[in-house]
Amino acid sequence: MAVDGEATVIAAPPLATPAELRLQRGLVRVGGAWLVILPLLRPLIWSGEATDLGNLFYLVLLAAAFATGLLCRGLAVEPREPMVGSPWSRLQPAWLGAAVLAAAAWGCWRSPLPAAAWALWTAWTLHLGAAWALWPVIRARPGLLVAGLLGGLAGELLVLVGQGSWERAALQRAFREDPNLVGRDDLREQFAVRVASWRLEGSFLLANTLAAYLITLWPLLADLTWRCRGAARWTAGTLLALATVALACSGSKAGILALLVALAVTGILLIPGWRWRAAIVAGLLAICALAALVPWVRTHAVASADVRLGYWQAAGAMIAERPWCGFGVNGFESAFPRLKPAWVEDTIFAHQETLQAAADLGVPVAFALLAWWAVLLVRLRPRAASAGHAGFSPKPSGAAPPQSMAGGGLLAGPAGAAETLGALGAGSAALALLVVGLGQLGSGFASYPCGDLPGVRLGWAVGFVVLVAGALLAVRRLPPPRPAACFAGVLACLLHAQADFHLHSAQVVGVLALVAMLGLAQQRGALEVRPGSPRRQLVGAIAGLAVLIAVLAGVVLSSQRGELLREGRGLAEALRRCSQAGTAEQRAAAQQYLDIALERAGQPPARSLRDEQVAVVALAAMGALIAEGGRFPADRDVDHEAAAIAVHLAGLDPRQLDAVGPFLEVLAARWPGELLYIQALGEQRRRVAERARQRRQGSTQAAHEAQTLAARVVALYPTRLYLREDLIAAARLAGDEATAQREIAAIRALTPLVWPPNRAKRDW
Repeated sequence: MAVDGEATVIAAPPLATPAELRLQRGLVRVGGAWLVILPLLRPLIWSGEATDLGNLFYLVLLAAAFATGLLCRGLAVEPREPMVGSPWSRLQPAWLGAAVLAAAAWGCWRSPLPAAAWALWTAWTLHLGAAWALWPVIRARPGLLVAGLLGGLAGELLVLVGQGSWERAALQRAFREDPNLVGRDDLREQFAVRVASWRLEGSFLLANTLAAYLITLWPLLADLTWRCRGAARWTAGTLLALATVALACSGSKAGILALLVALAVTGILLIPGWRWRAAIVAGLLAICALAALVPWVRTHAVASADVRLGYWQAAGAMIAERPWCGFGVNGFESAFPRLKPAWVEDTIFAHQETLQAAADLGVPVAFALLAWWAVLLVRLRPRAASAGHAGFSPKPSGAAPPQSMAGGGLLAGPAGAAETLGALGAGSAALALLVVGLGQLGSGFASYPCGDLPGVRLGWAVGFVVLVAGALLAVRRLPPPRPAACFAGVLACLLHAQADFHLHSAQVVGVLALVAMLGLAQQRGALEVRPGSPRRQLVGAIAGLAVLIAVLAGVVLSSQRGELLREGRGLAEALRRCSQAGTAEQRAAAQQYLDIALERAGQPPARSLRDEQVAVVALAAMGALIAEGGRFPADRDVDHEAAAIAVHLAGLDPRQLDAVGPFLEVLAARWPGELLYIQALGEQRRRVAERARQRRQGSTQAAHEAQTLAARVVALYPTRLYLREDLIAAARLAGDEATAQREIAAIRALTPLVWPPNRAKRDW
């Protein structure tokens, strides 16, 4: 007898050969393991740094899962659904998704930040593609996917407990003890506010991103809690209560509102009769009205809305400037400083995914994206009927009655106990490799009690894995959620995307894709499956192998770039601390950082902070970083570390001012629209001009170059007023007092309007 929710498969002649049957069964077992592993690990790996070891490890897993799914699709064919219903229901979400991804690839080619853009596109493609490819296995083993989703949620809840109990306090203490913990002045205040906040983000980048993950899974837990009985209800109810507390601790007002709206829409679609639907709408309005009466909620909601309106205004200006093609993927980040309103704080996202798509890729692609979401929601939507369980049934009315597959085959029969335990064991092993072997979450465990001791830190990691494995065992018998719950989760996440940017996070996209495929799978009834033709099998095998080879090659190249990036970052941080060290204690600490960086470069410790050996190593590192940053795809992060080394080396040892100039010229020419590199070159030219004046040298070429570069910087970011101060200094060096006075007048006029951290450093 099939487990509730598992698809029943009807064999259709011709039957598969015994060899094909054995291969199919093996692929289903492997695919079932992927259904546990992918959602189990996904929340724990922050996707912000593409070359991090954890991210590269997960990309390999995704590629292997993608290849497994392609092999499954090649070996078995399911007939197409009959073309009935509205035109929307006839469209396939996969077609529109492929079209949007193709447009995004063209946007990556035109992106001002190619490496980041291609990393984002790769993450989108692999996460969505793996979920699509594993569709046959999701149909057959939905319970394993549910176990993986809820196991990942349990792991994230454990991370939140540790963050709230120990990690946040350790960050606050470190920030108080080390004022140089954050090198950039414009980020120091933001970091201080964040570590002092009560809002928790867990292993995600931001609290709002955590909220997007939670509201995607919350309806599934609510459905399971309502349907299950006995121990299963207690398990689902406990996770539901903890997820609710975590959602409240995220402090995401837009996320909570999106969840409420999604639940209301689902209820309206499910429940017939205008009275019940009117009651649902009235209840939602009453909840919103009561929340608006709370002063804290009202104040923070208005402040959050004001900031987002400024972001959307800037996005509108970008769309008006390039309506058809946009600025390329991540183009919003480059164009925002030039077009943003003066009072708006800095950001790199529009905080509205549709506007972000229009600004990056153009209005036509934004409409295609909306159409993709609409088609997906139409396919997922629950259907109201007079029966009490209408819309909830995992098998639509009119489906063929359950039948067994003669002779066995792909998807034949429910998962046995051995197969289920094997998949859960594979998930636990992958989690242990990630957390214990690769050290993921190690920085968090270091802040736990006695976490500074390696043995204790290892114990915390092992304990984490054991607890999550226990959670997997506890949820393994839960039935799949009904399609209405998946619809509500997907709708909540997409609604929240209209006030945030979490679809730029692979942590959310990966889980969202799996939940959507789970809902689509649960809506399908019994389905005929026949062996694929030899040609189809060959295409599936070649496609899977091609995906795996391409991703492995990319991972190898990315790991090499990542290693160089980490070495450059360590050297830049050491030079920053050396250049800013004022007291003897700070100089001693900076010397330790410098010795570590030199040791990584294979050099002996420096005799002093201004040892000639330091300059030799720094110049060589700059050359290597710039050479790597120029290879396809051009990587701003790598070049950023080269520029940081140049700036801090010149600040530490003025004798190297001329030596770093050619490197900065290359960077400024490579990134003509990036403020950082032009500003660094302008600062170098200004210091050269000041040195020439002190030595009474007659040439003013460096001063004029500094003024030109400073003017370019101001044009790129006109509302950051301390950049205008640099232009004033350069203009006076060049003898252009008129420009200096014009900029002074602009500073006085803009000071009351701009975001406070962007104000000038002195009172003009």
